Amino acid sequence: MLLIDELIEKVKQTSSVVLGVDPNFELLPEEFRAKTKQDLKVKLNQFCSEVLQASVGLVAAVKFQSGYFEQFGLTGLEVLKDNLILAKKLGLLTIMDAKRGDIGSTNLAYSKAYFESGADLESDFLTINPFLGLQASSAFFSVAKEKNKGLFALVKTSNPDSNLIQEAVLNGRQVSETVAGFLNIQNLENLGDYGYGNFGAVVGATKADKIAVLRKLMPNTFWLVPGYGAQGGDYSLVKNFFNSDGLGAIFPMSRELTYPSFEEIKLSGFREAVKQRIQKAVKLIHN
Repeated sequence: MLLIDELIEKVKQTSSVVLGVDPNFELLPEEFRAKTKQDLKVKLNQFCSEVLQASVGLVAAVKFQSGYFEQFGLTGLEVLKDNLILAKKLGLLTIMDAKRGDIGSTNLAYSKAYFESGADLESDFLTINPFLGLQASSAFFSVAKEKNKGLFALVKTSNPDSNLIQEAVLNGRQVSETVAGFLNIQNLENLGDYGYGNFGAVVGATKADKIAVLRKLMPNTFWLVPGYGAQGGDYSLVKNFFNSDGLGAIFPMSRELTYPSFEEIKLSGFREAVKQRIQKAVKLIHN
């Protein structure tokens, strides 16, 4: 079974919401704030464990933002490793949001770091930045194909200043459209039972005006759509991101799900408060 088919099966059993795990001490409840360096690993693991367990049965996958772990050095990477393992034990597919992208030989090294069986940071999916060159990105595609792993390549991101590069016109087509077409061609070489390949696209929720054009270019490409929740994506437009089969998109949220208010925590406890926020997000996405 292709990995994308496994993702779709899990989505059908749960929802199209993806839990984003971004440990940020500026937002963390008091109970998860480390007072000493020695306490850091325990507190980070406690936070990650609680939000992962709150999501079971409600989401198909979890997205780890690597920068929020890397900021804590080796301790953060150890916590990331621990919780990749925990997520898999809980039956969640894992997305490493690292946005890697370099020259070919370096991309091969990144691919091994995240896709080799038994690697410390082995993940099911990896986000990549293809804007150093599509040919340079080929190592990601070849290793992912060999290992039955998945990619989500940046195509049209939600940050306002992305237009300067992603909407630049080269050879009569916007850069984002060129990347989109390239992705779908890669997928056509190996489609799963639902008509999608393992190579997905990142399309920001705030770029709803580009949906029709990009979907026409990527009918066989699954989308990761950030921008809902704290970033303010318009829930009334959610259905536009799905393909004609009602599939084709998943929606990662982090702050909106994992940082309930003091009042919510006091009333229900942290894990239950996170669970309730996920349930609310699922209703909004699938309304």
